[in-house]
Amino acid sequence: MLLRSSDFKERNYFFTPNLVRTSDREILITIKRGTSHGWEQEADAEMLRFDTVANRILEQRTIGHVPGRKFQLTLGTFFGDGSLGMFTDFQHTGDDGRHYRNGMRVARSADRGATFGPWRELGLVDGVEYGYPFDFIVEGGTAYMLAMTFGYRPGGRWSVDEQTDGEQTIGVWYPGHSDAPIAHERRKDCAGGDRGAGSGRGDQLACARGLRRPRAAVKNFPADFSPA
Repeated sequence: MLLRSSDFKERNYFFTPNLVRTSDREILITIKRGTSHGWEQEADAEMLRFDTVANRILEQRTIGHVPGRKFQLTLGTFFGDGSLGMFTDFQHTGDDGRHYRNGMRVARSADRGATFGPWRELGLVDGVEYGYPFDFIVEGGTAYMLAMTFGYRPGGRWSVDEQTDGEQTIGVWYPGHSDAPIAHERRKDCAGGDRGAGSGRGDQLACARGLRRPRAAVKNFPADFSPA
């Protein structure tokens, strides 16, 4: 057992653990730290640095906090250039007491999670806002993300999409780059038929989710999207 709720006086509801390995020895574990499953006013993204050999927590700290907002689920992945991205399902509680998405946020680390840049909006992709990251697959310079859209957010779609950034994907993360190859999903027949762009792990992920692996097309990224 890594954390015990009774050891914490405040925000001792821990939820949605996700991990990313940073070395042969260490992993980073991100969790939601709040007061309920999803109906509180605020919840933080907490991170544990865990030594899998010594079987102990090396560090525990908050990597995401915004007043009046909830970091419901935070998922990390390494990109082809070695940098680490953390993507979060960013939410708030409405006047009706229900929880609503605010659009995905992302923070980037160039030192394997020792520090992170500011949390930024992922922004719109072909006019659609994404809110809930499910999974990532990185093949060389190409990153695939499975994510959910919500009908009350920009784009007006209720769906689970697979996004892909082409081999220039890393460039979009740096200031001054405003374009990147990116596309939306197409439906596919997982029992057979055309697998689209190949038969790699991206296709296997797409097939498991009932999606066609996207074919990249150059689209404009939001001009103000430039995480550190």
